[in-house]
Amino acid sequence: MRRYGVMSVKPAAGKRTGHVAGSPEARSAIEGVEEILLSATTAQDAAASLYRSLGFESYGCERRALKIGDGYVDEGTWSCSSSQMGRAGGD
Repeated sequence: MRRYGVMSVKPAAGKRTGHVAGSPEARSAIEGVEEILLSATTAQDAAASLYRSLGFESYGCERRALKIGDGYVDEGTWSCSSSQMGRAGGD
């Protein structure tokens, strides 16, 4: 497996910017990509809902993955085959 890029996204809650990932243009941009992997802190319920709506499935959780100040945050991992991208619930 090759990793082609890493992206960090500035929070944009409520602006529906993440839904562009399921657009026909986005699917065209990932032509030839077999699988998309991503991770996000588990406290981001809206992000998890978006990922599921785009066809992603959760496959793991790294406990205490990130240290922020004196606390730790868990990070969930998600995957989606490019053929499922943008299909609600992976249907």
